[in-house]
Amino acid sequence: MDVCLLAFLSAAVWMDFRSYKVSNTLIAAALASGLTFNLMLAGLRGAAWAMAGCLLLFILLFPLYCLSMLGAGDVKLLMAAGCFTGPAGGLFSLSAAVFIGAVFSITLMIKHRNFFQRLSFLWSYLTQIISGHCVKPYYDLKNPGRRETIHFSLCIGLAVCLYLAAGRGI
Repeated sequence: MDVCLLAFLSAAVWMDFRSYKVSNTLIAAALASGLTFNLMLAGLRGAAWAMAGCLLLFILLFPLYCLSMLGAGDVKLLMAAGCFTGPAGGLFSLSAAVFIGAVFSITLMIKHRNFFQRLSFLWSYLTQIISGHCVKPYYDLKNPGRRETIHFSLCIGLAVCLYLAAGRGI
């Protein structure tokens, strides 16, 4: 089961780096595989566990998608991983992916010397949301900037690898 999950994640990362998109066909196959594996391993309880992992991540990530802070492919990829790992694995993977993404982002901001400019933009955006003004997308996901874009699928893949390694005591 882990090998299958890692194969899906690897393909998703490759697609993301190539085109800034992850195929819906790949995501659907990953979701179906995670559900099927858990159904075969633990029956209806396993299927419910898989669906709980998937739905929990959807509920947590949908607001970020609505604000254009996260792409649909990233949301669906995390949901597929949650289908394999269940709610606890999904939460671990989400937390680790956010941490890894933050490290990548800070590294890029330092490299491109726009750390304070990006923090100022984020502060302005959050202030706008809190003050109740109209909410505009944080980032134009249709035209990703090469310098400031991180491939969050890589963060997700690394986070799931950490989860799988932690489960084996590695």
